Amino acid sequence: MKIKIRKNSFSEVIFFSAYFIYLFFALLRTSFYCRYFEGTIYTAIKLFCIYLLILNEVIKSKLTLKSLRGLFVCGAMYVVIAYNTSFFSDVVMLLAFVYCGRNISFEKIAKITIYTSSSILIFVILSSYAGIINNYIENTEMRRREYLGFRYSLYPAAIIFNITALVLYINRGKIKLRQVLLLLISNFFVFYKTNSRLSFYMAVLMIIIMPLFQKFPKILENSKIFHIGMGLSFIIAAVCSVVLTVIYNPNIEWMKKLNAIFNDRLKFGNRSLMMYGVSILGKRNMEWIGNGLDSAGNKSTETYLWVDNFYISIIQRFGILVSIVIILLLTFTLFKCWKVKNYYLMLILTLIAGHCMIDDLFLYLNYNTFWFVIGSTLMTDKIGIPYKKNKFMIKLKN
Repeated sequence: MKIKIRKNSFSEVIFFSAYFIYLFFALLRTSFYCRYFEGTIYTAIKLFCIYLLILNEVIKSKLTLKSLRGLFVCGAMYVVIAYNTSFFSDVVMLLAFVYCGRNISFEKIAKITIYTSSSILIFVILSSYAGIINNYIENTEMRRREYLGFRYSLYPAAIIFNITALVLYINRGKIKLRQVLLLLISNFFVFYKTNSRLSFYMAVLMIIIMPLFQKFPKILENSKIFHIGMGLSFIIAAVCSVVLTVIYNPNIEWMKKLNAIFNDRLKFGNRSLMMYGVSILGKRNMEWIGNGLDSAGNKSTETYLWVDNFYISIIQRFGILVSIVIILLLTFTLFKCWKVKNYYLMLILTLIAGHCMIDDLFLYLNYNTFWFVIGSTLMTDKIGIPYKKNKFMIKLKN
């Protein structure tokens, strides 16, 4: 008897095994369950995932000019990012997964992410209400926030936003009313408990816009000005972020109001730029203090200073050079989507570009699955479709 296994199929099993393991623990690490595997154990888990990714590449045993070009870009970015963080940081893991997932269907990745992220989100929230882990409650004069078992209130908001974007994308053109209602209820619950209003508003905007363009597709398909605007959205958002943050002056009334709308993001971004500046290859000596809790539920007593703007964050942490490369890759991805008429993906990426002005969590793979689109764009002629099917077979003789 002969059993024939396609290399692509076996390779995908290895890739998805690595991705599921990493996503599972990366999400749990943002909750109070992190105390069971933080430090050395989490590093060992990431090392095992990297081993699986390398094994995946060996089994595929196929390199094209595009994949070599992508390997060079990822390798150069790895050196800079690892220097400023660590050799096995979550941003480094992002590079590894995006490159190794270049030939994997984005729809498959999206579905696995939806099921895994939803399960972890529900599990952590139920655990917090059951008293298994801490449901930290932050009470101030301005607001009341529940962390829902996570170590910061914005973590569940970022997770549900990513789930929402993925559900809307894979159901593009056939979004049903019950899906819209379920997404609205889920986002409202997280918003009501965590008071993460900006993420909630962006999620609601996306939930409204996607079915609207489904009802009137010609609006999305025929407007070239709209297409150009979406194609340049990351550049526009990055430039606006830098300009507004640099020129921020609390004595100017409209800037003061805009800063209030953004929950002091302009003020803290400006303060960080004044303290640490920017460089070509990033800064290693920055000490940002956020509102997040440690694994024991303790909050830092030092003076708060955190940059929530994704664009300002990567410019300061990884330098001007890497930031330009990231923005250009995202822009190239958008224009490639335009070329293949994938307008729904363009729309979601544009909304993410706007959301990045208020949330730096989208730098991480467990909060932003759409990083995979860059890898598939670099290696394929069509978004989310493998570059070329490998027809070699492994023959196992019993």
